[in-house]
Amino acid sequence: MQPENKIFTKHDLDKIATQSLIHNEVQLRLEGLSDALENPDSTEELDVSLLASRENPLVKIDNYLSVYKKLTLGEPIGPGAEAPAKIEIFKPYEKVVSEEHLGTEFATSIISADLYESYMDNRHPVGKLVLFKLDHSAGDVTAKDIVIGSNCVYGAIIINGEINPFSLNIANNGDRVIQEVQRKDSTEENGIAVEARLVEKNDFQKLELHTLDIDDDTEEYFEVMAELDKFIKFRQKSKSIFQEGEEYDN
Repeated sequence: MQPENKIFTKHDLDKIATQSLIHNEVQLRLEGLSDALENPDSTEELDVSLLASRENPLVKIDNYLSVYKKLTLGEPIGPGAEAPAKIEIFKPYEKVVSEEHLGTEFATSIISADLYESYMDNRHPVGKLVLFKLDHSAGDVTAKDIVIGSNCVYGAIIINGEINPFSLNIANNGDRVIQEVQRKDSTEENGIAVEARLVEKNDFQKLELHTLDIDDDTEEYFEVMAELDKFIKFRQKSKSIFQEGEEYDN
């Protein structure tokens, strides 16, 4: 179709142009992330096998991805078996002070891990998990103290040439009523009174991962993307300074 044609102008040209811009931005961001995530500052091993602690936040994420995305953080080494996940740690890329919390310097860092296909013979990574950790600047640069909903709320899954940002939350399933003893009571609104109730305590905490939608979660979506851009620029600058120092030494 030609721009001067009527059938051309009948299309939603603004939307198509916006999608083109977003696609180009994503491609540049993917290239930047691939380079920025190449050399972590440190690594930690995490057991994600069937015997791993289900209370560990990263194990909860691994379990969620395995069930709902058919992905895992550990390299498959046999039927139902996974190698320990290699958790990649990056030093804070931004430090800020909030007017509401004077005296505290907040530091944002990145934690990442390779993603593998669950229950598959393919032992090569198919994507990347990225998590943001917000801590005070004197905090340890580690993934061992992650608390979902506290210092770790947002992240992204990078797979199939796409960046899918998400938010994390931990929800309690609540107590479950096993049995009740009831009697008729006209004074009650529904005509029934509960004389006794047997309740099963449920302390199980369920991970909730909400994929951010560009239309429904616009502000959070673009803020997560902006954080990834800041991380990329920080790593690029650090790499440049390191290379200049090596040239100077030589």
